[in-house]
Amino acid sequence: MTSPFAPARSFGLKLLLVGGLAFLLWIPCLMIYALVWDRSTRAEEVRREIYESAGGAQMISGPIILVPAVVDSGVDRETGNPIRRRTHVAFTPKSLDIEGDVRTQSRRRGIFDATLFEADFRFKGSFGPLNPINPPKGQITYFWPDARLGVALGHGASLKGVRGEPALTLTGAAAAAAFEPGLTAQGGEPVDAGGVSVAMPIADPTQPIGFELALAMTGGGSLRFAPVGEETTIALAGAWPHPSFQGVRLPDERTVGEAGFSASWRVPYLARAIPRVLFADQGLAGRFEAEAFGLDFVASESPYRSVNRALKYALMFLGLVFLTFF
Repeated sequence: MTSPFAPARSFGLKLLLVGGLAFLLWIPCLMIYALVWDRSTRAEEVRREIYESAGGAQMISGPIILVPAVVDSGVDRETGNPIRRRTHVAFTPKSLDIEGDVRTQSRRRGIFDATLFEADFRFKGSFGPLNPINPPKGQITYFWPDARLGVALGHGASLKGVRGEPALTLTGAAAAAAFEPGLTAQGGEPVDAGGVSVAMPIADPTQPIGFELALAMTGGGSLRFAPVGEETTIALAGAWPHPSFQGVRLPDERTVGEAGFSASWRVPYLARAIPRVLFADQGLAGRFEAEAFGLDFVASESPYRSVNRALKYALMFLGLVFLTFF
């Protein structure tokens, strides 16, 4: 029988006991948290490896026309030698319409999985008269017969995602040459962006050029576009029910449901920070990347995310239980 004169436990002692018991029970939670962190880290590594094997995160910028040029800046005062610089000048299209049908599939490696996509893109538009730009100092010579039409891709691994030969039509006629890796001809002055390109000799740069391009690609994780056209419209549709729209612009129109998604963007010339004509060796890839937008293929169900969220509240629930009891 408890004596009525037994000393009552102090609040500080109760709090100390609650803290000690909660900490002891928190140790298994920490062990579970360490396991979850290890598994989630490994899952992310495997996911990146699977993405890279399919082409990785894709960023598509194009088509654009690249024309080799030589800039003559005069004569060196000390040596008397001419100062010349080889470069490429990039011309962006006057109008550009892109349509894409996106299909997704899940690939597994052990207990981990990743979402890959396959897409068929259709590019249609035109280049207006190619008005050359002049450097601040000196003169520039264009080599129009050596021009190329190219599609810039985000990084080197993106070429793994090109499926089949792109089909190009120029002003109603099929292109005579075949596409090659890289935006410039072999041995030409390199640019700071990768991709694919095809020879497109230009006889008269004042004449407009219409184009249609079919391109099939795969990738994983995300899909981005740069609005290289003066007037750019992009329409995408796919069966993935959980798209996460990212980048500098959200879709003007979008529909998302269990059956999939559809989204469209329209970017006028004044809403983009890409000039009509620019030197390709002066941050071409950076300009495109700064204006890119698109979507990520987000997995809605992640056991590691759910367990991690529950563990964050474990200490609070343990403390509440003991405080209520005492």
